[in-house]
Amino acid sequence: MVRNLIAYGSLIVIAYVFYMFFTAPPKVEVVPLPEPEPIMLELPPQQVGTTETPPVPEPEEVFYNEREIECLALNSYYESRGESRAGQVAVAQVVLNRLKSERFPDTICGVVQQGPTYKNWKGNILPVRHQCHFSWWCDGKSDIPVDMETYEEILNLVTDILYLDTVDITDGSLYYHAEYVNPWWASHFEVVTKIDRHIFYR
Repeated sequence: MVRNLIAYGSLIVIAYVFYMFFTAPPKVEVVPLPEPEPIMLELPPQQVGTTETPPVPEPEEVFYNEREIECLALNSYYESRGESRAGQVAVAQVVLNRLKSERFPDTICGVVQQGPTYKNWKGNILPVRHQCHFSWWCDGKSDIPVDMETYEEILNLVTDILYLDTVDITDGSLYYHAEYVNPWWASHFEVVTKIDRHIFYR
């Protein structure tokens, strides 16, 4: 019986070896996976060596009405009509420097006509005589120019000062007086320059 078991086992081994060596394994078909499609990203172009700066807003253009220009021209006419163009420009520039200062009115006519006022019996507001910042405005005389040719020249001059890029030849002066007077306030300010017959302070 033992022999029969041994013989039977040998047959099984021989059958297994025969199966392993002579029986072909099943063919397995390998299907390749599809390649992924490339994703294209659009990036903003880069500029090497350059940096973009935000646009600078342009300053708003200032417009002056006819009355404001007239006030500036009248002041230069009565304060410096007998002087050179530089002297007339300097007087106008003091008005404009005051216009930029918080210590003075915020309009050209307000600066030129600054000073104490009173109400007359008719209800009109009038300047107190001889107490204005610019004496011609409250000297009791007519404010209509006699020399219209000179006035027109000064009118054109101050218009150019207002609308063109001009240099302040008074270097920020806020005050001036004629060279032949010595006002009490002169010692409280710094002398900047002297142009024609006027001494300028700030």
